[in-house]
Amino acid sequence: MPELNSEYIFEFSKEYIWKGKISKFNPPYEIEFLMTDADADWLGTKVGFTLKGEGNGTEISFYHTGWKSANGHFRQSSFCWALYLRILRKFAEEGLHVPYSERYHF
Repeated sequence: MPELNSEYIFEFSKEYIWKGKISKFNPPYEIEFLMTDADADWLGTKVGFTLKGEGNGTEISFYHTGWKSANGHFRQSSFCWALYLRILRKFAEEGLHVPYSERYHF
């Protein structure tokens, strides 16, 4: 079971292997990570999800806060998070598995 301050690895690719610690945890509804070992733009930012029952499904709210500026890396990360969330939805609703290397092509 995850615990506050537990460290997790975010492996986006071989070049982007970053770490974050759980900074907020309210199972099964909420989890947040404080990025502790990452690109300078990500250090100190918080990435989190909250879940809420909605009708016969679940609404997922995502956030990535604490950016120092809305620079190019912020824009690129925002685009990539949108891709990941779309892939998560496809997996949850249709069972579709999209390999990381194909995330731009489906």
